[in-house]
Amino acid sequence: MRTTGGVVVVVLSSLLWACSTAAPSTGCSTDQDCTNAAAPKCAPQGRCVACAVDAHCPDFTTCQDNFCVLDCSKPERCPGACGSDAQCSGATPRCVHGTHLWDSHCAACLPQTLAPDGIDNCPSGQHCGDAYTCELSCTVDMDCPSGVCQAHYACQR
Repeated sequence: MRTTGGVVVVVLSSLLWACSTAAPSTGCSTDQDCTNAAAPKCAPQGRCVACAVDAHCPDFTTCQDNFCVLDCSKPERCPGACGSDAQCSGATPRCVHGTHLWDSHCAACLPQTLAPDGIDNCPSGQHCGDAYTCELSCTVDMDCPSGVCQAHYACQR
């Protein structure tokens, strides 16, 4: 079994749902004793589970606590997913964190309220919009001809 030290894993919601709706099975000695599709493997503890070893799980997943979970330890396993800005580069240098790792993605910017460093990293005269892209607007007073940048990044007229 692979160790999970340093491995970022995320429970696949469909597998979790399938396993959580299954009635717990006990008393198995072989896989043939496990008749529930959500728990088809006999663990060494003598109970039916979703997996007992990594080989019981689909590609790009690993067995952790008898559940198959997504293994994003290598970028090719979770294309586009990120855990931090360090995994993003080029035109999309910021990591937008989702509810789950597979929901996360690299983007052009993060709004100041979401950026861990409080910087939206957009050029002067732009701010990070709802679509995580830099949009034309003001971020500081000196971006505006009037010298006043109002709430919601609009210049005072």
